[in-house]
Formats: sequence, C-alpha cells, structure tokens
Amino acid sequence: MKVLLTGASGLIGKNFIRQALREGHEVVALVRNPQNFRMLAEDHVFKWTHEVKPPLEAFNGVQAVIHMAGESVASGSWSAERKKRIVDSRLQGTKNMVSALSELPPDKRPKVFISGSAIGY
Repeated sequence: MKVLLTGASGLIGKNFIRQALREGHEVVALVRNPQNFRMLAEDHVFKWTHEVKPPLEAFNGVQAVIHMAGESVASGSWSAERKKRIVDSRLQGTKNMVSALSELPPDKRPKVFISGSAIGY
C-alpha cells in the first residue's frame, strides 16, 4: 500500500515509517525541510507546511493518508502564544489537507484518511 504521511519527522512518524517499510509499504512524506529528511528517497519527500495546501503530485498513487503534522507539544513552555500556534497548526493543516484532497479527481483520491493530533497529554 502507498501511504502519505504528515508529521513524518516526529517520534511517531519516524517509527511509523520504519515499520511500514519493514512491512513492504511505500511511504511518501510531507515535511517542512525536505533537505534535512533522509529516511526516504528524495522523490518520496515533499515540502509542506500547514499554512498552504500540500502539493497535489504528492498524492499520486496514494491509497491512504495519515495526517499527524503540527507544532511540537514536547518542547518549551506553553505560553498563550504557543498554545495558539499548536492549535492553529493542527486546524489549518487539516483544512489545507482536506482542501487538497477535494481537488483530486474522485477516482484518484485516497480511500483512507486518518488524522491524529496531540494537543495535550
């Protein structure tokens, strides 16, 4: 199965990639800094931030999307400004992801969309 993953550079994302590859799946990642992401071949890594829609070419042949991107909750203190960035990154990122998916032809859309988000623990 070909899976598109956001949040690929996070703790869960990195472990997901390792396990998916071991099981024979193909993984495409959307990351903020593709030049710093070396877990996948260059043609399987696309630049994306939550402020914009992801590139449509990243969805080619993708059967499932796992969306876990967002500002890290693990580092720094939770000031009012930081809490807003954490929430906004998840809301805007999900809106932009769904918007991009809706632009794909119906027969080219992934059959599965899973969205997970940690905004606290």
